[in-house]
Amino acid sequence: MKHVIMIFFAAALLAGCATQQQGAGDKMNQSTRAKMTSCITAESMVRIENGTAFTAPVKATTDNIVETCLHRLALEKMGLNQEAATMTQTILSGLMAANRQ
Repeated sequence: MKHVIMIFFAAALLAGCATQQQGAGDKMNQSTRAKMTSCITAESMVRIENGTAFTAPVKATTDNIVETCLHRLALEKMGLNQEAATMTQTILSGLMAANRQ
């Protein structure tokens, strides 16, 4: 398992380095690209740590991670990430309180 994690980190590092070397003709600016890389790395590590990274084919896991990160970045760009977090916390707190009764 340690070898898999080391390989993942090496691949993520190489991908990050390759991303930084691409020219100005990219559609995605460097700030957005850095946020996306960070999100993908974090989401991948969470899945590796909880054992769900390799339960589906690599393509399915990749698609799911990309979709998750695109949604997060879209919410952030629209300024809704904090609002969504607050709303979710309020709803969950209400549901937890209702379950206790």
